[in-house]
Amino acid sequence: MVAILEIGALIASLCVGKIGDLIGRRKTILYGSIVFFVGGGLQTFANGMPMMILGRIIAGLGVGALSTIVPVYQSEISPPHNRGKLACIEFTGNISGYAASVWVDYFCSFIESDFAWRVPLLLQCFMGLLLGVGSLIICESPRWLLDNDHDEEGIVVIANLYGGGDIHNDKARQEYREIKMNVLLQRQEGERTYYEMFKKYYKRLFIAMSAQMLAQLNGINVISYYAPLVFESAGWVGRNAILMTGINGLTYLGSTIPPWYLVDKWGRRVILLSGAIAMIISLSAISYFIFIDVRATPILTVIFVMIYNAAFGASWGPIPWLYPPEILPLSIRAKGASLSTAANWLCNYIVGELTPVLQEWIKWRLYLVHAFFCAVSFVLVYFLYPETANVRLEDMDQLFGDATTAMPTPAQHAEVESLMSARSPVPSLDIRRGPGHFSADHAIPGLDINPPQAQDGHISKDGKHQPVEEHASRREGLGGWISRIANMGKKDGKRSNGEARSCTAAWLSAAMTTNQAGYATGAAQDEQILRRRNVADQAGVNGSIAPTTQESDDKKLRKPKLSFLKALDEYEFLIAPLIFTLLSLITRMYKIGLSNIVTWDEAHFGKFGSHYLKREFYFDVHPPLGKMLVGLSGYMAGYNGSFEFKSGETYPPELNYTFMRLFNSTFGALCVPVAYYTARELKFRRPAIWLVTLMVLCENSYATISRFILLDSMLLFFTFTTVLCWARFHSLQNQSFSFEWFSWLFLTGISIGCVTSVKWVGLFCTALVGFYTIEDLWNKFGDLELPKVEFASHILSRVVGLIIVPILVYMFSFYIHFLVLENSGPGDAQMSSLFQANLRGTDVGKNSPLEIAYGSRATLKNMGYGGGLLHSHIQTYPEGSQQQQVTCYHHKDANNDWFFYPNRNMPPYDPEANLSFVGDGDVLRLIHSQTGRNLHSHSVSAPVTKADFEVSSYGNTTIGDEKDHWTVEVVNDAASRDRTRVRTLTTSFRLKHTSLGCYLRAGNVNLPQWGFKQIEVTCVKENKPRDVYTHWNVESHWNDRLPAGDPGSYKSPFLRDFMHLNVAMMTSNNALVPDPDKQDDLASQFWQWPILHVGLRMCGWDTHITKYFLLGNPIVYWGSTFSLFVFAALLMWYLVRWQRGYEELKQAEIDYIHYSGLYPVIGWFLHYLPFFAMARVTYVHHYYPALYFAILTAGFVLDWAMRPVARKDRRVEWAVYSLLYAAVIGLFILFRAIVFGMQGSSQQWRHLKWFDRWRITD
Repeated sequence: MVAILEIGALIASLCVGKIGDLIGRRKTILYGSIVFFVGGGLQTFANGMPMMILGRIIAGLGVGALSTIVPVYQSEISPPHNRGKLACIEFTGNISGYAASVWVDYFCSFIESDFAWRVPLLLQCFMGLLLGVGSLIICESPRWLLDNDHDEEGIVVIANLYGGGDIHNDKARQEYREIKMNVLLQRQEGERTYYEMFKKYYKRLFIAMSAQMLAQLNGINVISYYAPLVFESAGWVGRNAILMTGINGLTYLGSTIPPWYLVDKWGRRVILLSGAIAMIISLSAISYFIFIDVRATPILTVIFVMIYNAAFGASWGPIPWLYPPEILPLSIRAKGASLSTAANWLCNYIVGELTPVLQEWIKWRLYLVHAFFCAVSFVLVYFLYPETANVRLEDMDQLFGDATTAMPTPAQHAEVESLMSARSPVPSLDIRRGPGHFSADHAIPGLDINPPQAQDGHISKDGKHQPVEEHASRREGLGGWISRIANMGKKDGKRSNGEARSCTAAWLSAAMTTNQAGYATGAAQDEQILRRRNVADQAGVNGSIAPTTQESDDKKLRKPKLSFLKALDEYEFLIAPLIFTLLSLITRMYKIGLSNIVTWDEAHFGKFGSHYLKREFYFDVHPPLGKMLVGLSGYMAGYNGSFEFKSGETYPPELNYTFMRLFNSTFGALCVPVAYYTARELKFRRPAIWLVTLMVLCENSYATISRFILLDSMLLFFTFTTVLCWARFHSLQNQSFSFEWFSWLFLTGISIGCVTSVKWVGLFCTALVGFYTIEDLWNKFGDLELPKVEFASHILSRVVGLIIVPILVYMFSFYIHFLVLENSGPGDAQMSSLFQANLRGTDVGKNSPLEIAYGSRATLKNMGYGGGLLHSHIQTYPEGSQQQQVTCYHHKDANNDWFFYPNRNMPPYDPEANLSFVGDGDVLRLIHSQTGRNLHSHSVSAPVTKADFEVSSYGNTTIGDEKDHWTVEVVNDAASRDRTRVRTLTTSFRLKHTSLGCYLRAGNVNLPQWGFKQIEVTCVKENKPRDVYTHWNVESHWNDRLPAGDPGSYKSPFLRDFMHLNVAMMTSNNALVPDPDKQDDLASQFWQWPILHVGLRMCGWDTHITKYFLLGNPIVYWGSTFSLFVFAALLMWYLVRWQRGYEELKQAEIDYIHYSGLYPVIGWFLHYLPFFAMARVTYVHHYYPALYFAILTAGFVLDWAMRPVARKDRRVEWAVYSLLYAAVIGLFILFRAIVFGMQGSSQQWRHLKWFDRWRITD
């Protein structure tokens, strides 16, 4: 229910920015209150779940609208010296509502009927009603009024706010001039699109959105939403937990009052920095006390929760709501605030959803996660956030260094450093200076933007000044002020909006005509300076606003009006991807739950998700990120992990497999908008962008494979995001070391880490970015004008962003993997003995005696990465000695057990004699428990590694020779420095063959099929003490004459476990080779993929089964493959002509071919050519990442070919593309049955069997 409201709030916050600009702040508040009131009423009187859900959604829409527009309104009516105070007062009102709700919940918990929940919901209706009534008597924002040319109403409101109702008050008139001047100057920048907002004000948007996001990620919702759970985990139970939450709410409320008096005195930065430090300390303390779980834990947890809440309420509670509207310029204030508020609600939703999951999975560590975000908050504020206290809204341009080009940029840029200066912390802007600085009068000297004149407090019709009689009623108090505000703009002397705009244009035109020498900086005119200005000049000097006719000025300064078609064209970059995304969601999710059986590899990855839910350790050849996401989808679906996911088995009713599939399909659906923006970043023109996006959208194989519980949709999504981030990073090469440049560099690194953490195929994508980086740095190395320090900075930036960051992301996925899988499971044997001993429910080391004695039975674990258990079975080597095989095996059975016996020169083992312990330097025998044969080696070459000696099992306890003897060499012991004893788990030792001098070794070489693909064990001749594959330890130990030890006393280091698991994955992956003795009808060859020679049946083909066939869109496959050859011919053509001396291509065109054409081709080769040499089993879905690069190549080839056509007649170009659009869409529709599921006899679709290898019908 909480999440439903937040989804509504997120949607509303994204939309309300445009609404607030259209109808005004005051009406938006009124309508938001009405919507909230309706939603609250529906909840209060709900008679069932549908009505309650509808009410929550509607209430969420109201909350989203109000949470966005109220801070904007408040910032626009507040004076600079107490803008922060008023925002903090508003936040106090917010928290008073929260605290009141907690106490209402507490008291209503004593009610024994449904009024226990109806009463709290009814109370929120009254609050919405109160806000709606208040919106009827408040004034409209003066900045919105002036921005929409309601100048007369604007001056009245400004006079009421700043001049006691006197429109001739100097302060009010100066405020009017500043605001109006800012409006007119920003209007010259052009249309106020989202694209321009992101392009120009990305620094401010980042600060606004990051402040709101961190306000949620810093952990407040763990306390606000789940405070009772927090207190219950600390020892407070039942209603006491609610009571403590109420007390905590009062503390929270009290903490919001001190910022009233400090925010404008100390400034925003100091409060945010100090709050972050206090929250880090308190969250760490909460984590620690819950971890140690002592008697004082409940009290101490409550204390530090209250400290945390107080720190948050005094800092990161109010300030993030203050920052966005005050740093954003008027032209995009509502839009930017809507995005920042949407970021808040999005993170609110994420935290709300993940908190119960993480509280169960990682427990006390959850608070350390939020402490980490608090540390991130501190760093961002210290280095990036400017001080905005006492700075006027119109002066923020100078503070950020991104003022309009019509403003005095050269002088002001000299005065104020850019926000992203390397010399952070950012300096404050001191506006307390002499006259002439940052004023409208000096923006364009000679310009007199005076407010409309009035007579007796009204605007005169002729605009001339009339004396105004002073009345004592100017100080009439609150009642009179409310009366004036309520009746503002309703007087008789008001001019029309058109007249106001015309008058404003006339003032500006007169000023420009009168002073042609005036220019933006206000400094003395200098010819050289004027020549350097790059402001477009008409009749005046460069840098001036040239005098034009009255009509042209009026047109230029009038707020732009967009036609419907022009608006569609302007916002195509938002509208088109939204439409494509909607279509993508339909194609990926339509009828997704039709088949209720385990389909294809759902049998594997669904089972892996089950292991996460049961927290059982398992082993797989793929990294864990994708499978963890599968487990998350199961958790969100309410699945408990009990289903076995056997192929073809029907899903049980209690398993919501449809939701799990929907979760996975979301990644596939998001590939479509990512492809759209990637094509834009590659500088394709609009028709080609749409074609690339349609090819991804209508690629049948992409749509099909995204509909199941598989890893491929995630792999494709992160592949797509990596290419997008790389393309965007490349387009910013002329902005090196800017904030945006660093952002996309690190996003590329994060995306590389994610795609590699899903499947190792992501390494091919890493190679693509690596090639680009090497080329880029090589070019910079050849630039002799590039300073060496800057070149070194480029290298360091890429090392951190493209190497260290991906590695950290990759390692972090394994850290979470190990953290979640804390119980023993089917994959234990792949890990080290110490790791297994620390799993819950494991038999490794359980009740095992600590010290090894002669006569003990034990298992020996190879300590190399991916090492298994020393193993033997009755099967013999087909060649060589033909004695019993000795191998390493990862599965646990009785064939892994060995007895420690004395050597043949010692007295025979007597079970009744005194115990004798095994130690460093002892010579002994190892006897296989199941067959009674000795571990043996001789001068016979090993079956695979011919340079080593073969190891076998030979003889028995009485039959044998000195070649059964092995010398123990202790390497180290994690528990003791005493080498006289070999200990279970902790002692690492080597086994040296006493006769041959070689060492027992188990590498990562697999035996052929006759050895069951198990690991080859040899006796290596070279003595390399650091070779971990010659290191062994005792994993399990049985001896009834010895007491049990404590195997959980020692931990295995993370880095060692990380390396161990990765090598094991690599070894097992290499073993996935085709079996010549088996026929795999699903496998295919690499040459079949680009030509769509073969498809794949994903399930059984019986009539009663819903059938899916993995086959691509023919025109997408064949067209993209053909484009690769066309590009090769194109490249060869231009290379030959270049060699012959033709210079027909401009540098921009060469760069376009290079980066938008050649690199997608390189990406295709990197993702396709490795399968030429890959010996493992391959299937058609292995081509899907490469297919994306072929699609990008097709987009480039068509875009390049159509450019000459477009220059002659764009209608021809669009006709060609329209045919291609129709073909792509038409073929998708034709083959839609293989995507959405074929029911009944497959003969219905025999018309789709174009080739014999397309086994759709037989």
